[in-house]
Amino acid sequence: MNYLENENTDNKVISPLKYFFDFFTLLCFVIAGMLLIGPIIGIILVGIYSIIASIDAQTIMEGIIAGDLSDTPKTILMLIQAGAALGAFVIAPWFFIRFFEKKKLRSYWKFDINLPLALLLTGVIVIVFMIVDSIIIEWNQNVEFPAFLEGFENWARQKENELADMTTLLTTFDSFSEFLLAFIVIAVLAAIGEEIVFRGLMQNQLSRLFGNPHVGIFIAAFIFSAIHLQFYGFFPRFLLGLLFGYLYYWSGTLWVPVVAHLVNNGFTLIMVYLYQQEITEANIAETKSAPWVAVIISFVVLAALLKYFRERFYLSKTE
Repeated sequence: MNYLENENTDNKVISPLKYFFDFFTLLCFVIAGMLLIGPIIGIILVGIYSIIASIDAQTIMEGIIAGDLSDTPKTILMLIQAGAALGAFVIAPWFFIRFFEKKKLRSYWKFDINLPLALLLTGVIVIVFMIVDSIIIEWNQNVEFPAFLEGFENWARQKENELADMTTLLTTFDSFSEFLLAFIVIAVLAAIGEEIVFRGLMQNQLSRLFGNPHVGIFIAAFIFSAIHLQFYGFFPRFLLGLLFGYLYYWSGTLWVPVVAHLVNNGFTLIMVYLYQQEITEANIAETKSAPWVAVIISFVVLAALLKYFRERFYLSKTE
């Protein structure tokens, strides 16, 4: 999709206020999906599971509301996560596209490029990027603030620890079925939903608002990282958002950032599962960076791959 294309067939000048209103409306839809639709879907999913598994869903939900997760099955937590993702990043955006933009969702999923080659390159690019990004992850985890920001540092570290504990809980797999459910929710569902919102909608809206696709890419990546409320993972996630944004901008189809997101999350989950099963000794959950030699080589390879991707799928269309 061309970010700056004039959708008005009469070629009338559209006020920036219109684009700002569109962006604000999108945020309202996402927030409504997160606060209203998501919890309803989560309750429905938990109710269905409780009937199948013959468990007391009411007692479990009361414990969750009270903040006590000690007796909550991981499947329940994952279903609640699935409900939140569906509400905020799938159903709400679909309503926005269908009834506000009056478009069809499939308009974002173009096939006018060599898609198999684009997706293959995307997968390789993401894996190589993860090696380069490891040095940013290690640096970000060890950031120290000056004394006058001690309050923020304490809040950020507490939030980081809370979310890290939740992540550890959800990704400690006692069975293959738990891994499979986590893969569907954390890899597949997150990839589709978050890319529809942050790249397909938000990046497009911001690019039109500022009249510059690069500004749209950077702001969307910033919001994508900030919304996770993890400062000690902000910068590597911000760079990841930039990568997804430019891959989308160059390819013009949501298939590419969705697959990029899927490879990033899915590869991580697979490696975590293999480590827990003692099939591999590589613990991808560690925040230690890759060796400098590997980072430098990967950076050169990544630059070459991105250059080729841009020339193959973007410049070839603009010439």
